[in-house]
Amino acid sequence: MMWLSFFIGYSVGTIICLIIMIQFLKAKEVKELDYDIDSSIKKEMEQLKEIKNDNDIENKTRIRITYCKKCGKPV
Repeated sequence: MMWLSFFIGYSVGTIICLIIMIQFLKAKEVKELDYDIDSSIKKEMEQLKEIKNDNDIENKTRIRITYCKKCGKPV
């Protein structure tokens, strides 16, 4: 019966070790996904800043409309 207790202890220890390793790998994957999300958010923020700067530049440029001196209509 002593061999049975050793076998059960070995089996339980192996299962616990495997569970810990699986949880560690899952946590590592989640951390990598968080990093990917953070980097994509930073890229998107940079793109939005560029779009905002482009809109500011477009708003500052003005279109000049010239009028005809004789009739007063835009040319």
